[in-house]
Amino acid sequence: MIYISYFGIIYTRYNVCIFVFTTEVISIQDKNLNDKNRYPQTIGEKLRYIRKAQEYSLEVLGFEIGYEPSMIGHIERGEAKYNAEKLEMAKEFLGVSGMPLTDIERQGFRNKLYLWRDLIKDHKFDEAKKMQKELSPITILDFDIELNLLYDLFYCRLLMKEGNFDKAREILANIEFPVDEIDGDCLYNFHYTKGVLLFCDGQYKEALEFYNEAMKKLAMNDTVEQKKLNFNTALCYFELGYSFRSIVLLENLYSSDDKSNINLSIGNTLAICWIRLGFLKKATEILSKCYLVALDNKDDDELIGILLHNHGCLYRKAKDWNLSIEYFDKAFPHFEVGSLTYLENLYQKICSLIESKNYSSCTELISEGKKLSAKVNNEKYSILFETLKHRINLSNNKSCDYVKTVTVPYLLEISDNYRASEYVELLRDRYARVRAGNAKKSLLMSELARKIYIEMLEGGELK
Repeated sequence: MIYISYFGIIYTRYNVCIFVFTTEVISIQDKNLNDKNRYPQTIGEKLRYIRKAQEYSLEVLGFEIGYEPSMIGHIERGEAKYNAEKLEMAKEFLGVSGMPLTDIERQGFRNKLYLWRDLIKDHKFDEAKKMQKELSPITILDFDIELNLLYDLFYCRLLMKEGNFDKAREILANIEFPVDEIDGDCLYNFHYTKGVLLFCDGQYKEALEFYNEAMKKLAMNDTVEQKKLNFNTALCYFELGYSFRSIVLLENLYSSDDKSNINLSIGNTLAICWIRLGFLKKATEILSKCYLVALDNKDDDELIGILLHNHGCLYRKAKDWNLSIEYFDKAFPHFEVGSLTYLENLYQKICSLIESKNYSSCTELISEGKKLSAKVNNEKYSILFETLKHRINLSNNKSCDYVKTVTVPYLLEISDNYRASEYVELLRDRYARVRAGNAKKSLLMSELARKIYIEMLEGGELK
């Protein structure tokens, strides 16, 4: 999608095309850019395109740079050339100073876009925003589809890092481009970014499809991107509850000697997979080592918080409720209030309190979770915190029915199989304890638990 800060309608000499420049999103596809004849090719043609888009006449531009209008007309038709000084004056007046018009300039600008992406990836947001101001005029050169595509995709990554998913969705939804005219690197970034957004939206199976497409476009010698893409794929498997599949990928990616943050994240996820499967000793070794390295690195506060959180999950699995709650409390200062990591940490802490039968502060914490979830419009955690209220009173038929008819179906719908299996087991245990009239319900829960287990074990579809 292209963002233009100019207004008006431009007609060509022969009235064969119309360009509308507004501050709204303009779909590349809507401009029929598959017609190569509409691409300006030379510097003169490109400057004419920009001049007309901004509704400047030959006379106005000529006056600003000290050229006769006829001379500019010759240049735009390729019959003459700007000298270096006049070219820079023209670019500055048209607002595209520093923007790429030649092939060499385009390559240099492309490199800057990737430097910008790296700043975003490394959470250097102040520097990234400053650099964005330098790069954003590329949107005026909307005929350069590849550079605009990369700009939009990396801007999406910045928006997602900042938590502005609505804006990122809007941009990606409006991106259209002629696939046969875009190089493999741009296509890789498109599929990768789309996969990341789908993952953040909880659409893990759809995200896997885009990651697989991204892998097809990725240069074989780009080992860093391969590692990152395989890790994201493993995260999809993890979120779907496919712990074994996730472990296979993560074991190949994790190195106990690598102190990079991405390796620590890989180790952290690997540890959680082992926790889910009950291999607590393996998980403890990995988490402890990753936590010490993360403390030494001191450059990713959220990662430190996640490692503390996962220690809490480890002790919750070991049924050491007090220690689990202690680690969840240690993790809170590392998360932004209302963020996904904060909500998950709060959810897990309440689970530990309920499981330890320490109900005194649960009501207040559940209320906090529901308010924060509503504030950020997060349906998943709104349902989960409401579920915790019913989990406390699971002996009550109404609460039991809520978990059965709302919680479990929703978790299965969003493919959160691991959490769904946890609530199915709770229902089965409850029906087994209260035998009168519940034998059939208990059997149904046992059958559903079996199907979910098969889904997590084999990655098959629930029937």
